[in-house]
Amino acid sequence: MADDNAIELLKRGDKRFSNRSSLDTFRQEIALMFAPDLACWTTELQLGEDFAAHLIDGTPLIIADEYVSMIGSMLRPAGKQYFWHRTGFDDLNNIPRVREYLDWRSTQMMRITFDRVTGAEGALSEADRFYGLFGDGVLSVDYANEKRDTLRVQSFHTKDCTWAIGKENKADTITRKETVPARNIKARFSQKNDKLHEKVTEACEKDAEQTFDLRHEVLPAAEYDAYVKKGDLRRRDGYVSVWIDATNKTVIRETHHTTFRYVIPRAGRRYGYPYGISRATMIALPDSRLMQQQAVAILEAAEKQVNPPLVAYAEAIRGDMSLAANKITWIDRKWSPTHAGQDPVTPLELAKNFQLGVESPVPGGSSTRARPRKRLPAAKRQMPCRVPSPRRPTLPRSSTVA
Repeated sequence: MADDNAIELLKRGDKRFSNRSSLDTFRQEIALMFAPDLACWTTELQLGEDFAAHLIDGTPLIIADEYVSMIGSMLRPAGKQYFWHRTGFDDLNNIPRVREYLDWRSTQMMRITFDRVTGAEGALSEADRFYGLFGDGVLSVDYANEKRDTLRVQSFHTKDCTWAIGKENKADTITRKETVPARNIKARFSQKNDKLHEKVTEACEKDAEQTFDLRHEVLPAAEYDAYVKKGDLRRRDGYVSVWIDATNKTVIRETHHTTFRYVIPRAGRRYGYPYGISRATMIALPDSRLMQQQAVAILEAAEKQVNPPLVAYAEAIRGDMSLAANKITWIDRKWSPTHAGQDPVTPLELAKNFQLGVESPVPGGSSTRARPRKRLPAAKRQMPCRVPSPRRPTLPRSSTVA
């Protein structure tokens, strides 16, 4: 039997996904140009396909990869402590004992966050791609198990997530889709108050790999108050995490959190607009399209020079013409080169003087093909990043130490 809370929350999430459909179409175009392996906003990727088969020139992919790597190397320098805990009071921070304790807390947080079991390194690297190329990313920071002894950092494809912003222009509501096998659902939701639908339990016994659609809804507790059943505990502080079996329209788990456990960085934030915009991608997209069109034109011109179209007299050729290597085309014996003033077979010289920059690969060349190649790297500088200082903060010389 369907749950009323689940049905209402599913409707809210579906509406947000529907309102974002035009943005999904645009991001699909960006992905096809710069990250074909992520191009599944409007179509499904099939394993075994050549995701970049539609591209002729791979330069935009190389530039995009370098740009994303630059973001990660700037924000998270390898082998360095790039964040420090500090209080909101400078005088307190300047006390040596306090500063030593905060520094120790910083190193411990660094060690815990980037422990191998948390998956933070891979998740942050994947989030760099979404942030740099599409303008936003979705990360979750939560406990890995019921014992709460390990953190788990995960990155999600933004096509499966839609969110809304609150009064502080920060995301405070999120809807995330997920398709999970029945056996994983049973293993994940094994707490005392979790409610699995009977079809999920039955699938675990008959076909454990059968998949079900899940929906994770996180929203302010004050907004979820309207969905709380009569007699249940009502809380207006913090956030409510609701796991929904979207296939069977039932609520699996309801949990209260004091913090919003999703991190959604957005570039080019505008007040009232929940999604980010990558200025680097917007600048690079026209030049990338031009490069693909130029590459197609060059290939077509080269093909016409190597295998040009032919003009021939019908009565001069005996059978079909064979233009491949080690093949012979027979002509009529009575045919003379002086007949009709030309040879029996004459190639049409098309694209003979095709000048599109093939001959000017050196830097500073004036070819039309060289110009977009020089503009693409410049687009990488359009996304501002706050680079952390790898050096340990020191006391100002004028400060008085207690």
